Amino acid sequence: MSRRPGPGTSRRAEGPAGPGAAQQPRVPAPGEPSDAGEGREAGKAERGHRGLPHTADIRIEAWGPTREACLEEAVAALVDAFAGTSGMRAERSAEAELAADTDEDALVAVLDEVIYLADTEEVIPLSAEVTCRTGGLRLRMDVAPLHDAEITGAVPKAVTLHGLRFSRAAGRWSCTATIDV
Repeated sequence: MSRRPGPGTSRRAEGPAGPGAAQQPRVPAPGEPSDAGEGREAGKAERGHRGLPHTADIRIEAWGPTREACLEEAVAALVDAFAGTSGMRAERSAEAELAADTDEDALVAVLDEVIYLADTEEVIPLSAEVTCRTGGLRLRMDVAPLHDAEITGAVPKAVTLHGLRFSRAAGRWSCTATIDV
């Protein structure tokens, strides 16, 4: 099931943006510290993401020291699951105000926004910045044309609610999600 933007959701495009994040080539085992190239902050285990095995869909896991960092890593994990972005530069920024009553709603809203932009505007985020607010969040992404990416997997279609998890434990936030392709 996918949620598309509705009332109370707004989008704004901005001008040129800086360089995007590189595709991550290595996936660590659970609990293994990140090395150079894993996650957004190479060498720091407190923040990162990876793909998980799944028979037919995309399954991602992300973690971070804050709710916002975990959501930002989830965006990177989703993009890494189907597109190589190494060397790409963002052409503009896209912003969205997203409603979310629960942590799981926030995760679904953020991932749905990435899928929505890929589907309707044919762009993918190279970086994301999340700001949590009462009743929702603001998502700002530096985006580039999807056709400039190296497509390495099926383009996602929707976030499923089955197996969705987003929580804080042992001093860090973590999430998992399954994405229909």
